[in-house]
Amino acid sequence: MSTPHAGPPLRALDVARALAGTGPASTLVPLVAVLSGDDAEAVRTWRLLLHGGLAPLAAHVLGEHGRLDAAGPRLRDALRSALEMNAVRNAVLRRAAVTASRALGAAGLTPLWAKGIWLAHAVYAQPALRTMSDIDLVVAEGQRAAARRVLEDLGYAGAHTGPEDGAASWTDTLRAPATLPGGASHVEIDLHDHIRLSATSEWPVGRLWHHASRSRISGVDVWMPSREAGLLYLAVHLFKHGFDLRHALVAVADTAALLRADGGALDIEWLVRQLDDARDATALYMLLAQLGTRPTPMAQDLFARLGRQLDARRLRTHADALLVSAEQLTLSTATDFSLFEIGEQPSLAHALSGLLDAARRRRRRVRTPGVAAPAAARWPQLLRRANWRFAYTTFLAGRLNARLDDDPR
Repeated sequence: MSTPHAGPPLRALDVARALAGTGPASTLVPLVAVLSGDDAEAVRTWRLLLHGGLAPLAAHVLGEHGRLDAAGPRLRDALRSALEMNAVRNAVLRRAAVTASRALGAAGLTPLWAKGIWLAHAVYAQPALRTMSDIDLVVAEGQRAAARRVLEDLGYAGAHTGPEDGAASWTDTLRAPATLPGGASHVEIDLHDHIRLSATSEWPVGRLWHHASRSRISGVDVWMPSREAGLLYLAVHLFKHGFDLRHALVAVADTAALLRADGGALDIEWLVRQLDDARDATALYMLLAQLGTRPTPMAQDLFARLGRQLDARRLRTHADALLVSAEQLTLSTATDFSLFEIGEQPSLAHALSGLLDAARRRRRRVRTPGVAAPAAARWPQLLRRANWRFAYTTFLAGRLNARLDDDPR
């Protein structure tokens, strides 16, 4: 029987950085030791890899560093299985994306591949290293209704994805029956012609088309965004989700892969021209800060420029404080808070009401399938169970947003 790991708990972002190559590789040794145990820390870390989207990458990186064979057979088989299952899953999703893109192209609506489907197949060394929950396709403004009809002709139907989803007004979520490894019974496509960050904030989706290149995937023409535009979107997407670990861990790996692609060259001048909005500049600074070490000289130069820009705007101290607090959030912090929406709260009382309501529900957790949600708590239990780190991080986010709102555009 394996013994519990005797050292301190591993920090989630340290694990992500080690796997992305932007943190000490020495972290991989205790990672194997923790995962090889049979205690609560082993379970926590394994769930972190799974729900943070890093299990396939962990199998690959530990194998490259010769650590996989040093692990016990149970751990080695579990990691290899995660990598192999993701390879099959991504192959199914790629086939669905190609089929959808072929039909859209035939209707004169050639889509742009975004987020996971783009990163997996155009940025990562192997598609299997990047987990995906769905397929994100972007069409030109005004084409979404026509594109939806094309996908419906392929057998896709609209999906209701949750009560928080006012997103139906700017995104079509469509599903088609399919069998995927892991038990999923459908393929899901998110169809965009706008990128909304909150009820009132819209990101200029035209940036994704800027310098987009036409690529041929399995005989089908699609568009791929430039690395610079994709990097900026990664930043605002993570900023939107309040740097919760569910998004932050895979964002570290995505950003490292993007910065290293094509020899690490970046059109920094184009990026800097996009950063007149203080939120964009702050989001990109915070994303690069999450990496730990910036992996290329151009990335280091960009980070230094962003730091000077935030210093001039008196934003850097607030951004750094928020990052420090966000790094201590757990993966079970669920209804992730949007930094954009915090800035739109009509009053402090309204924001506090939302926090209490979230605490009353005792946070939505990343749960093991089949385990029932916790029952409503009485007030003494509520006070013990309330996620005060989440509340404090949200407070810091609100303070940063106040600064951003005061910043002259």
